[in-house]
Amino acid sequence: MSILNHTVLERFGALLQRRVSLVGLAAFGSRVRSGDAAPDNDSDLDVLVISETLTPEVRRIVSDCAFEADFDAGILISPVVYSRYEWEHSPEGSSPLARSIRHEGVFLTV
Repeated sequence: MSILNHTVLERFGALLQRRVSLVGLAAFGSRVRSGDAAPDNDSDLDVLVISETLTPEVRRIVSDCAFEADFDAGILISPVVYSRYEWEHSPEGSSPLARSIRHEGVFLTV
């Protein structure tokens, strides 16, 4: 993952920590896979957000923080949001997407 992508991810995480009960944060997808993270990559930055709870308000906050974090860098953050329960115990938490994120994702300490 490029330094710019990592910086945007950290900025996004810092914004989220101030506004939601953040449990986990990870970048995944083409911008983090080896060989696909060229600085001029036009792809969005896929980011897993795990919140203690998930409500419409939390989803709105995540969206707002994504816009704020990526605005200056010109990188579109595409968040995928789970509650802690969904990530740890529901079928969605063991989906092919979740398995891929666990395998290739770049997790930040929150």
